[in-house]
Amino acid sequence: MTEALYEKKVVLLIGNTGVGKTYLAKKISEQLCKSEYSCFPSSEDQSVNVEVVSCHNSVTYEDVVGGITAGTESGEIVFEYKDKILIETILKASKDYKDCKGTKYVLIMDDLQRND
Repeated sequence: MTEALYEKKVVLLIGNTGVGKTYLAKKISEQLCKSEYSCFPSSEDQSVNVEVVSCHNSVTYEDVVGGITAGTESGEIVFEYKDKILIETILKASKDYKDCKGTKYVLIMDDLQRND
């Protein structure tokens, strides 16, 4: 799996409910911090930031990517754009890359088939 990640940067796990896809994805993520299992060549262990998004029917695009939210401030309705987990993770990874931190980022999108 780490070799597949090195080549393609994405792995799609397909299978019936309960066969261990999410468990496997999390275990692979844990191994990525170890230099001997890393898909990114390194001489030392590095940190890995793992984010899990469960994409069940109640999860919307705005919950994953971002969107406009409504709130109140001093009795007034206030609308503002908020980034969510996907954009937040991309921005963190971009900053760490520019700062040469070497942090690896893994985004596990679980149960994609359950959402339209």
